[in-house]
Amino acid sequence: MPRSSAISLAIERFIQDITNSPVDHPLDDILQDALVVEHEIRLLFGSDPENPQLQDMFLGLFDIFNTHPAARRHRARQIDPNSTDLYRRYVFPISEKHRRSDLMPSIVPNIDAFRRNWEIFTHRALLKMTPKDWKNVIAAGGSVLACVKRPNTLSSAKRLNEFYQNSIYGSSDIDLFLWGLSQEEAEIKMQDIYRAVCEASVSKVICVRKANTVSIHTKYPYRPIQIVLRLYQSPAEILAGFDIDAACCAYDGNHVWVNPRFLTALVRQSNTIDLTRRSPSYEMRLAKYARRGFEICVPTLRREEIKQSLYARDLPAFPNGLARLLVLEAAYFRPNFYTRLSFPGAPHSLQKSFCNAMARNANDLPSNNYDGNLGWAQIPYGPTWDATKIEKLVAKKDAWLNSPYNPYNEDYKGDVRHRHVFFAGSMRQCLGVFCSACGNNDGIALPESGIYIKGPIKFITVNPGRQLATGSFRPIDIGEWALEAYEDCDPSPDQIETSSECAVNGPAPLISRAINQFIQDLIDTPVDQPIDSVLENAVVAEHELRLLFGAGHQVFDRFLGLINVFSLSPVARRTRARHADQSSREFNEHYILPLKPRLRRDDLMPSTVFNIEAFKNQWDLFTHGALSKMRAQDWDNVIAAGGSVLACLLPPPANCSERRINKHFQSDIWALSDIDLFLWGLTSEQAEAKMEDIFKAICAAAPWKVVCVRRYNTVSIHTTYPIRPIQIVLRIYQSPAEILAGFDVDACCVLYNGKNVWANPRAISALVRQCNTVDITRRSPSYETRLAKYAQRGFEVLVPSLDRGRVKSSIYDEDLRSFPNGLARLLVLEAMCLESSTYRYLPHLRAEHSKLTKSYYDDELKWVKIPYGPTWDAERIQKIITRKDAFLNSLQNSRNEGRNAHKHMFVVGSMRQCLRPACQVWKLRSDGRHSLKLSQQCHHAGTTAAEPDSIYIKGPIRFMTTNPGRQLMTGSFRPIDHGDWEREAYDDQEELTSRVRRVVLIDSDSDDEDGDSEYTDTVSELAA
Repeated sequence: MPRSSAISLAIERFIQDITNSPVDHPLDDILQDALVVEHEIRLLFGSDPENPQLQDMFLGLFDIFNTHPAARRHRARQIDPNSTDLYRRYVFPISEKHRRSDLMPSIVPNIDAFRRNWEIFTHRALLKMTPKDWKNVIAAGGSVLACVKRPNTLSSAKRLNEFYQNSIYGSSDIDLFLWGLSQEEAEIKMQDIYRAVCEASVSKVICVRKANTVSIHTKYPYRPIQIVLRLYQSPAEILAGFDIDAACCAYDGNHVWVNPRFLTALVRQSNTIDLTRRSPSYEMRLAKYARRGFEICVPTLRREEIKQSLYARDLPAFPNGLARLLVLEAAYFRPNFYTRLSFPGAPHSLQKSFCNAMARNANDLPSNNYDGNLGWAQIPYGPTWDATKIEKLVAKKDAWLNSPYNPYNEDYKGDVRHRHVFFAGSMRQCLGVFCSACGNNDGIALPESGIYIKGPIKFITVNPGRQLATGSFRPIDIGEWALEAYEDCDPSPDQIETSSECAVNGPAPLISRAINQFIQDLIDTPVDQPIDSVLENAVVAEHELRLLFGAGHQVFDRFLGLINVFSLSPVARRTRARHADQSSREFNEHYILPLKPRLRRDDLMPSTVFNIEAFKNQWDLFTHGALSKMRAQDWDNVIAAGGSVLACLLPPPANCSERRINKHFQSDIWALSDIDLFLWGLTSEQAEAKMEDIFKAICAAAPWKVVCVRRYNTVSIHTTYPIRPIQIVLRIYQSPAEILAGFDVDACCVLYNGKNVWANPRAISALVRQCNTVDITRRSPSYETRLAKYAQRGFEVLVPSLDRGRVKSSIYDEDLRSFPNGLARLLVLEAMCLESSTYRYLPHLRAEHSKLTKSYYDDELKWVKIPYGPTWDAERIQKIITRKDAFLNSLQNSRNEGRNAHKHMFVVGSMRQCLRPACQVWKLRSDGRHSLKLSQQCHHAGTTAAEPDSIYIKGPIRFMTTNPGRQLMTGSFRPIDHGDWEREAYDDQEELTSRVRRVVLIDSDSDDEDGDSEYTDTVSELAA
């Protein structure tokens, strides 16, 4: 699907969702998709302005008056009057009298009402502009907002004019933007606009040229009309660069165009902080729009930690970032609080002598007290000002700027500096060379030359991408925005978790930097560009991390190499769909088990649920509340990871009810998914105590009997269907980072620690691309089966070295009686999924989850699987385990060769009984019934004790620690690291140079190869 179509569809979905969403439902998840789309548009304009997809002049925009009235209704923030909700995440909160009620219309009813307001606001200054004059011109920003907003009352024209002339809108200019023009065409267009204003005005009209604008002035109450000196590609580019949500609206003479940020701000009466758009005047502009009825949402605001020094009455100057916003808030609500600062709300006027201002000892042109380095160059507006007075004032300021009596010129001694900040004259004079003397001072270096002008007019084109990304001609991209706002204090546990610089020795800082770079590159890469190079460095960093853990190094950062999923920008979580004709050879060229169209998401759609609250809602549905009684201390040193976390992280179908989501989780693709828990940072004794705590929490949450089943590498907790088995892995890990470093399949590299969801770059890439990449360094006996399982869950398999032209035809023989190995197995699984009747003798992947033995292809442990399904509960599971254990030790078992054996694959009972079992042997009697006999054989040294890699168990529980490096490098308790993965797939037998993504294995033995064969024989006979 072309990307422009994806953007258009996303905008349509946004409008549809906001129309259909109940008024008391939050809009954050609906807005998230639209923000991702807008970021994509910004990337296009900033990095690829010639992209043919940008031929749509209104890409990402929609006509506000063509939307359903339900989409434009107000959605009031619900505030508990007895709490601090009003200030919790908001700066400049709206007072009760200015907060509109739910369902009230947020804009005027139609374009005619807008035009009536527009004429009153502009005093008809643009009335003489013809359709030809409006072509390639738009008005945008605060002036359009003022006219599109619905007045508080149906006022007369006189009262509405008084409202527009009050302190809130009194200083609002009319900003015009030019698009789709060459420089010569733009100059002609500016003269046409000037001519139209002169015809509409009864007084003299003058133009003032500055570095970034040419403004047209006449007599009060006509507002200044400001033409921005930048040539834009389209209206879409203009609004994509705006910094404030509520300002993202434009009028082209016929329609009012807006983007999703504007509509959301309007119905919620709130602007949301976006630091990617910050400029020196960002906080001041937010405060200005707060006065106009838009409170400021700061999601990370922590008022209890704000520096008290910000509220010192003698604060000498406005600080920066969030601190500035908080000081502006205090100055606004308490006008006389600060003795040396005041809220800058008055229209431009000369309150002090400009000569005194110019005489300040500074390294730049003097600035006013709220930032705006061009404050001295502001043009006054008010009842006493007209074009003639403005022209004289500009001439006077210009003369003083170049005067030898100006203290600012003292450094130049004998030389007289010659420069201009502004010039006043006709439009033709402003466009051309207005000063003949400017050509003689080329050698004089001018500080901050970006504010000075000379020669013919120039339109701004320098570094347009950066300018677009910040919405300002003077963007800033350094510094910590919240640095000056909060008291110095020790970091919280969450901050420690997310800090990847706490391990200062070795390669840990390099790994952290690689992960941060991966995130930034993922955000900055357009959605139609591949991210293989972006992922490559992160994969190398993860390999380094695997080497660290495999070699036994202590890594102090517990989350090194991991990413807090919901702290990521939504842009980083957008879908990047694979574009190929499904009937073409290219579609399957490097992919196995390709996704069906109904499972393939479009570009820019979210790849995860919206936030941690949405994840927790799905987690409760998936687990049926089985872990709901786990306290915060129970989650300490415990994580859930793998398929269960992935299921809850993936976005549900649109407008899906809890009932449908639950039904989805019980479908074939997720029905057999256990809940895997992992322990880290504990001793064996602490781990056993933790397992008992988990068991108690599950018993408290489950309304039925609960039983534990111990096997050689796990203890699983079972109760009545539909509560899923909860499996605790019997290995103590160093940290969550070590756990995910050993996972084999990309998509399952996600974890949940009771508070946050973490993932590594492989998982993020798999989520956004909907594919897992083969990595044979992580291969185990069940690797291909697991890849096929996750393909059913929406992740196709990328095999970069795949050559379908060389694949053996015998692989697709319908009489194939056993599964081959490696790549050949994966191809057989693909054929079975595409057509279930391909093979006559091979079992299909999808098995009924109520059967005792699940028909997975080559799962060597299928005999010891525990059943799960509607007919199973703890009592029945305990009985079937008892029966299996009895058969294992009975004379009827041919493996025992007529002897009574003594060995266990299971222990069933309470958690305490599984941790330190008293051996109980069930004997099969001649009448077919069982009798219980207590035995101490398991404690005898001469019994059939298993080696560490055996499937048999005895005595107290032991946590897996054997050969941890090799186990880590493959992500399996029974790794395999020999053989050519492609050997059985291709006709020719020559050695192949695999292009599959590889990392270097830690050296390890293969002495247990024979042990694996004996183990396979044993299980096969038992299963038979």
